Amino acid sequence: MNTDWDNSDLLSTYVGKVKYYKDKHTHSYSHGELLLEGYRYTILDLIDNKTYETILEPEYTYKVSVVEHNTEYTHLTISKNDGSLIGSFMVNFYRSRVNGKAVLIEDQIPIIEEHINALNRKFSNLVAIFETSVVNGIETLKADVDSYQIISNFLNICDYKYFLDIDYFRAFEKKIRIETKFGTNLIHSESHNVSYGDAFYEAESFFENEFSMLIRIVSANINVSFEECIFITWTILKELSVVYFSNILIQDYGDYFINCNSIGECVNVYVQIDTINPDSMANASLLSYYCIDKFPKTNLNFLEMYHRVCSEISLAKDQVKLNNFRSLLLNTHTMKSSIAIDDIDLMNGHEFEHFISSLFAKMGYSTYVTKGSGDQGVDVVAEKNMIKIGIQAKCYSNSITNKAVQEIVAGIKHYNLSKGIVVTNNYFTESAQELANSNGIVLWDRTILKEKIENYFK
Repeated sequence: MNTDWDNSDLLSTYVGKVKYYKDKHTHSYSHGELLLEGYRYTILDLIDNKTYETILEPEYTYKVSVVEHNTEYTHLTISKNDGSLIGSFMVNFYRSRVNGKAVLIEDQIPIIEEHINALNRKFSNLVAIFETSVVNGIETLKADVDSYQIISNFLNICDYKYFLDIDYFRAFEKKIRIETKFGTNLIHSESHNVSYGDAFYEAESFFENEFSMLIRIVSANINVSFEECIFITWTILKELSVVYFSNILIQDYGDYFINCNSIGECVNVYVQIDTINPDSMANASLLSYYCIDKFPKTNLNFLEMYHRVCSEISLAKDQVKLNNFRSLLLNTHTMKSSIAIDDIDLMNGHEFEHFISSLFAKMGYSTYVTKGSGDQGVDVVAEKNMIKIGIQAKCYSNSITNKAVQEIVAGIKHYNLSKGIVVTNNYFTESAQELANSNGIVLWDRTILKEKIENYFK
């Protein structure tokens, strides 16, 4: 298993020598270089297109003939001294390099194809051995009470975004792909060529620090290699995360889902819970974990369930909007909303607080506005079904920063409330959204507020 994948075999063919490289994502052999008397050709897609991208080097011994030349490209043929054709090239001049394509002689393709297949057969055997070792290691770890508890406790201290934010989840799995040779089939994430921006750099740091320390501890306990332990530990973490994050949703909203018997029913309930922002990635992730836990027969992994849940959330929101509009049309006393979002923009802070109080009253809550000064970050308290919610009302002309989130978090503790919401006639900064997600705070921006006004002020 300690194969040196950087030193690949050379295949001699009629047209020269072909050098193969490992694919940096799969670590299997797929493409490489054709070495030909001073020329170097990088193979792009040998089997499908039978073409090479070429880089012309200054020295060569084969005869080059110009078939056609214009301002965009030069069409060349290369032949041996005996006149036999080696290849036909479309060459584009760009800066100091000459780039183009060369067509390989047909009878050489099966030789090169078989060579690649032979190399990959070796690789496939090593992959099978590695995957078997990981499966056995998972069973060993589950039987080791201390190691299993260590991994379980890791969920309590790690950043939730690697499990609740899809970009961070995928970025972390991309990092695992890069760091290992044989376990890519054990990773669920697709699109490993995506960069993920800052998420990937943060995932790298997370891998190289907290996660690597966890691996070192676990691998010593169950006596497996570091690389095997990466997949063993990550697999266990993903299994444990299902129950862990499902319980977080149950703790706050479990009563809503008691009578749900399908993923669709769960989604329909989810989009109608007042204190949930259905568009939140973190909330959709929590619902996905809940559905995996509650409906194990679906046999969906987290990413598959997340995509399904998000698709059904979109359909359910559209249906709610359609039902509200239908009810509006069936109401014989239908008239234009008594208040519009533009009217909200003209309110002062005190007026906005009272408006939000009346809005929640129309939604079936008993409400009161807290005292103007010293409100400890809570402007309105609303209660329904024994659940008390603290609401901070922000009627601003600028985006709402994370300061508002910090204030409502403190206010929840001060008033001993179950949940916190920040409502604004504007929008929230990215920083405020991140802080709200990590603290379970619901954010109602201008779009959500407009929908509530249209639904309840008719």
